[in-house]
Amino acid sequence: MAWGIPSESSPVSSPLYYMCNRSSRHRFDRNSKIENLSTWPSPATSKSQSMAQLFPPFQQYLDHVDNAQRTMDWHIGDSTQAANGLGIMELPRRKQQLVIAANNVDEELVVSSLLAFLEAITLRHPHVKCDWSSRRRNLKAKFGASDLRAVVDGALVDPRNNNVKALIEAKKNKSNGFGKSIRVTWQQSAEVVTTIRNQNLTPGTPVFLISQEASELFLVVGTFGEKYLDYISGRTTELALKDFLMLERFGPWEISDAKHLEMFAGIVLAIAIQESK
Repeated sequence: MAWGIPSESSPVSSPLYYMCNRSSRHRFDRNSKIENLSTWPSPATSKSQSMAQLFPPFQQYLDHVDNAQRTMDWHIGDSTQAANGLGIMELPRRKQQLVIAANNVDEELVVSSLLAFLEAITLRHPHVKCDWSSRRRNLKAKFGASDLRAVVDGALVDPRNNNVKALIEAKKNKSNGFGKSIRVTWQQSAEVVTTIRNQNLTPGTPVFLISQEASELFLVVGTFGEKYLDYISGRTTELALKDFLMLERFGPWEISDAKHLEMFAGIVLAIAIQESK
């Protein structure tokens, strides 16, 4: 898939946001606030070691994906499942295989595949204090006399205050690029804008939206400044193009590609650690 660079981006026909596409399979440098990329379990002691090196089930999982191995059929009471070495990574591997093999995948399967992967990656990390919630959240925000509502498929939630730290979205079909499918573009944009108001975020706070479209994984990062917050809060009625909400989408990462999954897992873990502070 061809991706535009920021200078080639075009504003959407709305004063709410400005968007661009950027591939991040080979780099992820948009947001310097994301730390500890691909380190496990503690960046203080393992800066030179990758997540795969320090988390054996994840290395087994990557080998499984790389060699196109299949998990064994499941049987109640079958203890031989432990023999494949996948451990906590067995469920996401199984769910991803079902997505890849499906002739007509449904959205519920995609959601369960994404959540199983996210939970397995972060569950045992001592610095992750947030939880992945599968509860569909109805976010609501007021803009003057009008309300904006957005329903997301799940979220990364801080149990200490129930604040949403990242959004989860799943689609059974590929959208062929941010901006190509106007329905998906508007939906994800509305979710980011609603989160800013609903969570009373301060300027400079990034908004993360992690999504899976069929077999492809993506990350949307929303960034905004003081002038944009003044605009959506009704404190000003004018907004320059450069001050719009900026949405950048990174990806795709394929769930059938071990290198893609290793990078995406590192980014997900970094976000979960950062948002747990």
